[in-house]
Amino acid sequence: MLLIGLPIVGQNLISIGVNLLDTVMIGRLGEDHVAAVGAANQVFFVYSLYLFGLYSGASVFASQYFGAGDLKGVRRVLGIDAVIGFSLGALVTVAAEIFAPGLVRLFSRDPAVVELGAYYMRIVALSYALTALSFVISFNSRAIQRLRAVTLINAGALSVNLVLNYVLIFGKAGFPALGVNGAAIATCVARICELTMLLLYVKKAKDHPFSASLAELLGFDRDLFKRVLRIALPVAFTEWIWSLVTAVIFAAYGLLGTAALAVTQVTNVVTELLQSAFFGVGNATAMIIGEKLGQKRSDVAFYYAKLALFTVMVLNVAATLILLLIARPIAGVYGFGAESMELLVRTIKVQAYLITPRCSRISS
Repeated sequence: MLLIGLPIVGQNLISIGVNLLDTVMIGRLGEDHVAAVGAANQVFFVYSLYLFGLYSGASVFASQYFGAGDLKGVRRVLGIDAVIGFSLGALVTVAAEIFAPGLVRLFSRDPAVVELGAYYMRIVALSYALTALSFVISFNSRAIQRLRAVTLINAGALSVNLVLNYVLIFGKAGFPALGVNGAAIATCVARICELTMLLLYVKKAKDHPFSASLAELLGFDRDLFKRVLRIALPVAFTEWIWSLVTAVIFAAYGLLGTAALAVTQVTNVVTELLQSAFFGVGNATAMIIGEKLGQKRSDVAFYYAKLALFTVMVLNVAATLILLLIARPIAGVYGFGAESMELLVRTIKVQAYLITPRCSRISS
């Protein structure tokens, strides 16, 4: 679990780290800027959670094929993921470009927040379809248990985002200060770099299971497509519903004002960082169990499932304690007013007690 789970945790931390960097740096510009980025990112949040569920369900097939030594099967699952993810990403991009102000307005009535969020969304949405392809490689790398290079590439993309955020948000190294637009451009460039490096790695790595022609990736038949969707769609639907409910709650905070929306955005990012550990346990367990089922060793798979449940219970206690301890130091990082800062501390502490039911669901 550690060998597979820790790189997965690293990948999730890196992915969430992009949002964390945005909120920390943009937080220096004011609460309305944080609220705008948070509102705009709700579309990506719902979209990415749907992909997470879809790819998690499909990866069960990939891990079983890998456990049975069937690389053709692994590649066909990869192709199914890529086709669905890219197509969905293209649709969400078109929707974001056309309806950006209306989508942001679902979460805030503040004209300044709507304007800033729409600009941010229209830029960052250009990377949605490409991000889906990066997710395909990253998620299925877990199924074949080859995560080291992928995690390093993810870390490289985070570094690119960090540097460009600093340069473009605040206007350093001769560049103009672009604020939230700079953060959106930095995110797009980082995601393009990430996908490029992942594709080069797969192509150049010796005997990589994903190194295949387009015909091999798209060589899946209707029967396999239906079997993968039969498992993947219920998982994707569950994640989608949960993300929609979360987005509705975010919108409810928006009705309380820009400060409440900014506090909620920061709290969500902080709790998502801790949730990475649970994503790691859940995904690692799925890969291990899938491999053992592919090897026809159901007794071992059942034993590993029981160990995973115990691990989740331990993590629940640890996550609650960590959130309680870091609430005030985290609030001090942002340039919020005294009232908003105190509200942020109290909100993080509330999330400390809610993390057990939330993360138990994630791990399952």
